[in-house]
Amino acid sequence: MSFDTIILAGGKGLRLKSEIKDLPKPMAPILNRPFLEHQLDHLTKSGVKKVVLAVGYRYQVIQKHFGTTYKGIKIAYSIEKKLLGTGGGIRKALSKTSSRTVLVLNGDTLFPFDLRAFSSCHKATKSDLTIALKLLRNYSRFGTVKLRQGRCVSFEEKKKKRAGLINAGVYLLDRRSMLQAFPKSPVFSFEEFLENSVSSLVISGNRQAVPFLDIGLPEDYRKAERFLLKSARR
Repeated sequence: MSFDTIILAGGKGLRLKSEIKDLPKPMAPILNRPFLEHQLDHLTKSGVKKVVLAVGYRYQVIQKHFGTTYKGIKIAYSIEKKLLGTGGGIRKALSKTSSRTVLVLNGDTLFPFDLRAFSSCHKATKSDLTIALKLLRNYSRFGTVKLRQGRCVSFEEKKKKRAGLINAGVYLLDRRSMLQAFPKSPVFSFEEFLENSVSSLVISGNRQAVPFLDIGLPEDYRKAERFLLKSARR
């Protein structure tokens, strides 16, 4: 089982400047290795054979480090000379993929999901798109996904919640369906696209009971070493 995979790795990491200076966010060092290496390590264990890195800010740093292969994974690059937003970045990167189903990950989160269970859910529900979901408690940084019989029916704005399901930034999508459904604008937010498409597309949610890490803020980035060391012991 293998899907062509897109990692959105174009972020500047403006909120992390105090920690990583001018490095691209996916190259933020954790345990003396770029964060992106830790993501790719999980993908190798999941059987992924090809990854397209959707890059932008200082992409040359990423290209120089990874080249065209990493531990048996073939690496291609979708280079954004102008910012396209998460949706525009996915659409551009899809031109570098060939599998009917494509796995998409955010480049600033680590979520060691079970790809087999994720794929089984996507196939069983015959979805256009399946989102990996994580149950969190006492949070305010993330929006909440509402499910009804396994299907995503709405996305709530970020607000303080005692408990809820969040979008973990991991997707399985039907390549053909997405290319047909995407807006005409070359620049758009994938998250906004999802909110606007819950009634027109079959969008399913797959709950995964694994740890979740987002390095977008300095305080969370500082927790990353402990997170990875703890995960390695599991």
